[in-house]
Amino acid sequence: MESDLHQVIKANDDLTPEGNQFFLYQIVRGSKYIHTANVFH
Repeated sequence: MESDLHQVIKANDDLTPEGNQFFLYQIVRGSKYIHTANVFH
């Protein structure tokens, strides 16, 4: 994907299903990382 979520929101563009899946995957990965580092519980 060649844009970030901020750019998509600012442009008011609809995401494709693949785009939605990509951003959700990134959010889950980030949540797992901070949970593993005991920053988030």
